[in-house]
Amino acid sequence: MFTSLEFTNFRGFQSLKLEGLQRVNLVVGRNNAGKTSFLEGLAILANPERLSDQLPGMFRPFSSGGNVTRDYFPWLVRNGASIAEVVLKSKINEKSYTISFCERNANGGFLTPPGKTNLWNQGSLMALASQEQGIPKFPIRVVSVLPRPQEEIVKVFAKAVRRRDGEEKLDQLFHIIDERILKVRVIPFDNNYHQIMFDFGLSEMVPMSQVGQGLHRLLTIFSEILSGEAIICIIDEIENGIHHSMLEQVWTGIAAAAETLGIQVFATTHSQECIEAANEAFSKRPAYDFSIVQLFRLEDGVQGRVLDKKHIEAAMAGEIDLR
Repeated sequence: MFTSLEFTNFRGFQSLKLEGLQRVNLVVGRNNAGKTSFLEGLAILANPERLSDQLPGMFRPFSSGGNVTRDYFPWLVRNGASIAEVVLKSKINEKSYTISFCERNANGGFLTPPGKTNLWNQGSLMALASQEQGIPKFPIRVVSVLPRPQEEIVKVFAKAVRRRDGEEKLDQLFHIIDERILKVRVIPFDNNYHQIMFDFGLSEMVPMSQVGQGLHRLLTIFSEILSGEAIICIIDEIENGIHHSMLEQVWTGIAAAAETLGIQVFATTHSQECIEAANEAFSKRPAYDFSIVQLFRLEDGVQGRVLDKKHIEAAMAGEIDLR
């Protein structure tokens, strides 16, 4: 898992260095503080080869008819910097990785520098990895902020349970957050209609439409994680569509999933209630494996810091706005 990150001249970051990342990390900051850019840098560092074609629409609305070489990739370079000055660094499981960039030469082509591997090129950009360090290849799943129709959730749930131990893991996770839940299944009905049902030990199983928003959101998150065998999971605006009273339950479930499945979670939020609920949920666990990544904009670019339990509680006690 990521333990440290460093962005140089990437997007709005002139020089960002973060140490002390945990199993679950909540990214906070005001609008235009760089949260989306942070997630893009994180995605590049997790799996740079596979994600180049997915980046433009991963966290930002981007038309399928748009020109990514003109309207997206040039903007990965911080304003006023050269392409050669853009560097992304990470430490994952005690191993360091560096992603750098170069631009087309005078002949209009790319020349891969010695000791580097060409990952991809888009427009005037070519992404490079150090041959000595190797290329990071960590499966990543992104849970969108947008609510999904039940038909789509059924499909991703079905993909998750097709894994050899998918059903057992889902049942285990839901039982951890609510002991009444014995199992979760897809039940076929007439006209090729399928419904996800929860077994609470009642005379009949309860359809997904009749359970709380927290369980609905967790079902989507758990299914996405299991369906792709993720190592890194990014959840955009985690509180979206969830009543504040259910947030602690959601965080309890995410903490259990991260530990049980061996994944690292990065989530974003604009909600103070979400921050407080996360702190409550992790404070009740044997290990407080949670941090807040706070981003803030200064004159020389976006800066950030990682807050541990001590500093999170101090910030909340001092009524400091962490959003």
